[in-house]
Amino acid sequence: MTGTSTNLGLTYYDSGDTAQTFLDYRTGTSGSTGSNMSRIDAFAGSAIAGGCIPFTTGGTGAAYTATGIYLLDGTTTFPASVPVGTKILLKPNTSNTGACTLQINGGDINSLLKVYAQTDGVSNLQSGDLQTAKYYLFFFNGSAWVLLDGVSLNQLVVNDAINGDLNFSTTTNAYTVKTGAITLPKMADISSGKILGRVSSGSGVVEELTSAEVIAALDLANALIYLGSIDCSTNPNYPTANAGDLYVMSVAGKIGGASGEDVEVGDMIICNTDATPSGDEAAVGVYWDIIQGNIGDGSVALTKLVDATAQYSLIGRNSAGAGPWEEFTVDSNAFSLLQNGAEGVDILSTGETGGTLFLGEDGDGTSSWKAAGGGAKSRTVILQGTTSYTIPAGTKYILVQALGGGGGGGGAQASTGSNPSGGGGGGGGGYSESFITSLPGSPVTVQVGAGGAGGTAGLNNGTDGTNTTFNTTTVVANGGGGGLAGNTIVPPNFHANYGSGGGAGTGDVASGGSPGEFAFSLAALSVQSGRGGNGIGPHGGGGGLGKTSTAAGAAGGVYGSGGGGGCSRNAEGATAGGAGANGIMVIWEFA
Repeated sequence: MTGTSTNLGLTYYDSGDTAQTFLDYRTGTSGSTGSNMSRIDAFAGSAIAGGCIPFTTGGTGAAYTATGIYLLDGTTTFPASVPVGTKILLKPNTSNTGACTLQINGGDINSLLKVYAQTDGVSNLQSGDLQTAKYYLFFFNGSAWVLLDGVSLNQLVVNDAINGDLNFSTTTNAYTVKTGAITLPKMADISSGKILGRVSSGSGVVEELTSAEVIAALDLANALIYLGSIDCSTNPNYPTANAGDLYVMSVAGKIGGASGEDVEVGDMIICNTDATPSGDEAAVGVYWDIIQGNIGDGSVALTKLVDATAQYSLIGRNSAGAGPWEEFTVDSNAFSLLQNGAEGVDILSTGETGGTLFLGEDGDGTSSWKAAGGGAKSRTVILQGTTSYTIPAGTKYILVQALGGGGGGGGAQASTGSNPSGGGGGGGGGYSESFITSLPGSPVTVQVGAGGAGGTAGLNNGTDGTNTTFNTTTVVANGGGGGLAGNTIVPPNFHANYGSGGGAGTGDVASGGSPGEFAFSLAALSVQSGRGGNGIGPHGGGGGLGKTSTAAGAAGGVYGSGGGGGCSRNAEGATAGGAGANGIMVIWEFA
């Protein structure tokens, strides 16, 4: 009995048909285009045209062998000299151990290679590329056997019904596409203003997400969101906003109407409450916070200070040690004497001395520090390096004021596309002072701290400022830390790359220095590199300003301040950080 199979169109036979040897059957029936062998020949020939009957290898995983191999006609022995383009379908008897060879019927020994996609060339097989009991299709390139497509035939299935999707699988294993193999042009088009993710419940297909969905998915509610700039020349009202909405002032004026708050270019307003309506200062001002972006030396007007609590008030510090400014009062007589310039009048003469030194009038229109029993008779200023200080004859005690060197600003790497970069500001040097009544032997070794160098252009940190010392350990003011380098920032974001202020040193008063500021970006192509920390104490200078366009960081102002960080934007080059300012030592001599 015969029948027709849907597989390859073969005719099958049951056990009642006349038995024939395979070769006799093939020879007697293959001439007919409708015979099984004709169909098999046509299928096999199209799959491995010019090749041989599939075979299983012998030998080892490094040197495979095969004997008794025939071409597809079943009668012709496989040639010793293999023609270019010949194909073979082999099944390894064991997995390969690495680079390997094949010898067929005792003929030439040729390497087994694979196509290496990264270079469009061929390379040796790696260990395990050939697995036991799987068929692999090779072709001969004239010198070696090359594995077609880098996969075995029973691994690759192409299903036309799903439009050419490739499924890599075996009966026991599933294979995924190699990591990094799918380039961006191979991915399906995406709508403008969308990013990929998934917000639907459960696992499933990747989805295009809106900005609102991204914020919800990342739990970024109330996060800072830059919404643009505001021209305040016409005193506009506050806009409608939610908590975290941020605007930068592009033109100075008032925000919140004619009775609103004064703002300058670079100032920022941040909403602190969701669903805030538009309105003036009286209606919605409480829902907005204003951050000044350009606080320079001398820029804070007296009107911005809190009101004095009483007539004849002074601000300063009356408590021991460094700390916040304090308000205290003196009587009207003290104010009158100060105005008239009387000899030897002490500002703190009304009982609020707070120590042994006083700032008093000298009677000639100038003033100097005074001590109980006498006034300052001379002053020595030391600006840089290590030197010897000789105490003047007749000096009974001295006041030493020391400020450490400021740290250099960090360099910035070249910006890329819309992602800018900014280095961190260097830290300001620490401040220490001591009133010394037991004078050391003269001369005394004095060292004034040097400002740190700015980081060179690129990802290079600024260097630390060095310490300022009197008599090695008697008075020590530590140098400020160098600002850290800035790599590119994906806005809105910041880099915590500021340099630390110099730590508290040694002295009657010992204060740590001001830290530098970090670099931040609120929007594409917008960046503010870190400003250097200010030098503190009576002789400290302002820190080097941060930059908003591609430029090297500004150097710190004298004395003891940190350098500003370098800045790069708009895909421009790397920049260097600014140098920190040298420290200073001032010595007051009292008779």
